[in-house]
Amino acid sequence: MNFRPMPSSLFVPLLLVIVGGVGCASSSRQEPVVASAAKQTAYAASYPTELQRLQSDFTRYRQEAHTGASEFGRYPDELKKPSWELVLTMIEHADEAGKSSAYVSEQRAQQPVKTFFTEEREEIGKRVGGSAQYAAQQKGCNADVGGAANAALKEAVEKRLEKRSRSTNEAHTLLEREHVALGKENLTALEKQADTISNASYAVSVALSDIKVRLNERVTDTDQVQTTLDTSIREENEFQAKAGRTDPEKKASSDRVKTLTQSQAQLASTTAQSKELLQRIDKEISEAQKEYADALAVLKSKVKEKAKSSKK
Repeated sequence: MNFRPMPSSLFVPLLLVIVGGVGCASSSRQEPVVASAAKQTAYAASYPTELQRLQSDFTRYRQEAHTGASEFGRYPDELKKPSWELVLTMIEHADEAGKSSAYVSEQRAQQPVKTFFTEEREEIGKRVGGSAQYAAQQKGCNADVGGAANAALKEAVEKRLEKRSRSTNEAHTLLEREHVALGKENLTALEKQADTISNASYAVSVALSDIKVRLNERVTDTDQVQTTLDTSIREENEFQAKAGRTDPEKKASSDRVKTLTQSQAQLASTTAQSKELLQRIDKEISEAQKEYADALAVLKSKVKEKAKSSKK
């Protein structure tokens, strides 16, 4: 393979970058500067909805952690003569996975996908179902295939998200490797148990705190968002009043005013709800963490007892 020599005009700047990088290795890395979007109309219009979504996400993760922890106690009874030592290792791996960088990164990446698919599913379903129905009719089939296409799409998305999550979970690596010792008849139950433990671990260790940070950041924008909404509504009304505006332009502007006015009406209540949640959020996170830790300890204790009994 032939390499072309680096032009001398590039060598010196590159050397300076390398040397400078080495020399500054011990200095703190500068974080990216991200400006608030509170002065932007689109952000202000969606602001109350975003606050509501964060509140709902907190409630959902809190409930998932609670539901998961409440199920731990019956896990050993769902299994038939597995290697209990391996079951204990699986539990530990699943717990650790929920706090590991790989699993956390995947869950953070999946959340916008889940939100998008939930919020846009109706519109996506119409398009997918319509396309499937049209293709069927073109081939002379009059059966209703739209519903089946939508169901298949939902299942496919959920399965792919599940597969990606499991690929970052060491518990599933163990289950794949030790499925014989664990018992093939136990594999489905163990996979679900691993998922639930990891999800609950992620919720109490990371997700709830993530939401706390994001909610704190959003609430600080409230005053500026109020100003932006007021300004945007005034500007839209001025736009409509100008001579020469067409009826479609006025209609589009009126629709924007309607959206902005609705956001304005929701702003006070959603902000108050967010602040109320922030006042008790630390306590709720601590309670969720304790509930999870206690339930996990009980689960481990039961599995250890099973392991002892199996050796007698």
